Amino acid sequence: MGAAYGIVGYPDVPRGEAAGALAACEAALREDGWIEGDHDPDAVYGDRGPTFRPAADGPAGRLLFMTHPVSGARMEMAINGVSFCGPSYLNHGPFIDMPSFECPSCGGETRRETDGARAQQERCFEMFGRYADADDALRQVACVHCQAEVDINDLIADGPPTFVLSDVAVEFWDWPPDLIEPAAALMDRALGRPHRMGWVHV
Repeated sequence: MGAAYGIVGYPDVPRGEAAGALAACEAALREDGWIEGDHDPDAVYGDRGPTFRPAADGPAGRLLFMTHPVSGARMEMAINGVSFCGPSYLNHGPFIDMPSFECPSCGGETRRETDGARAQQERCFEMFGRYADADDALRQVACVHCQAEVDINDLIADGPPTFVLSDVAVEFWDWPPDLIEPAAALMDRALGRPHRMGWVHV
């Protein structure tokens, strides 16, 4: 499909506060003119929560249309939605390719495409179901080196800090980083806490 979405996650928000946090994120983006309108599931690939398009007169209004490179015609964009997702959100981006891991407890490193990485990945996969079914966020997975139970969000060692599991996540479909960054900063201020970033290409 050739689309991508950035995910702004707040994994430190407790599950019991997720609904309120998501509502605060939506309100902040609406009040500042980033999104508008009613729920539009056609604005994303995969409906995972309330989804809204960019506000036409707002800072992301340019995402509503593109110019055809041959005819110069103004064409409406189909995919540009912002989805408010949670609780029990899984960012599968780090696992599209087998990631590297580094334990925050013992410092043990497991490089991608090794037997150790495959074993660690299997442990992660096993706990995803427990996370979705639990009454509260259970994100602990055993390190293959020291067997300590560590937060899966602190275990991925590829690139900048990201997250895998969160009860509060906001997807920005086909939004460029220069628009996601100020929108994320606005939500950070609304929630009084920093976010972690994830990316998925589909």
